[in-house]
Amino acid sequence: MKKAILAAVAALTGMVAAPAHAGDRGFEVGAGLFNSIPTIGGFRDEARNSLGAAVYGDYTVLKRAGDLLTVGLEAADAFGYESKDNPGVDYLCATAGLRGRYILELDFGPKPGRVYAIVGISAYRWHTDPPSSLDTTTIGFNFGSGADVKLSGNWLAGAEFRYHMPNKSGRLAYSLAPALKVGYTF
Repeated sequence: MKKAILAAVAALTGMVAAPAHAGDRGFEVGAGLFNSIPTIGGFRDEARNSLGAAVYGDYTVLKRAGDLLTVGLEAADAFGYESKDNPGVDYLCATAGLRGRYILELDFGPKPGRVYAIVGISAYRWHTDPPSSLDTTTIGFNFGSGADVKLSGNWLAGAEFRYHMPNKSGRLAYSLAPALKVGYTF
């Protein structure tokens, strides 16, 4: 996991240097807060919601009139899904992964904005507090949509809804994660 985190930091550092060559709106960085809600099957039955925080960096690989295609890196940490059966146990989940977005630029009344579809693949590191045999790292997928409004200058604010499908202890742990986020474009 340490190697994956170091690789993500190195890639993100390299991407930070890219805006000098990317031109207007070639790069976006941001952060957000989310609520991860277990939705289907055993995970919903065994765990309560978890608040979390995320950061991301996206690079525009294709820009046409009115739409963009971006790829990037993201990392997130769900602060703890409390066990319904044992209140003394929390399931923690940290993620790091790749993401892609297809963005349509629109006008939301007086402010320009964007709507987008998003897909990702991430490493999900599950661990319990206190530690147990359930601790594992696995690969999972996510998808969703979002909308941003330009606040001023290069600042954006928005909302996002994503559905995550990681593997937890040999079964999929589906969760919905609505989020509020802010971003800055270069």
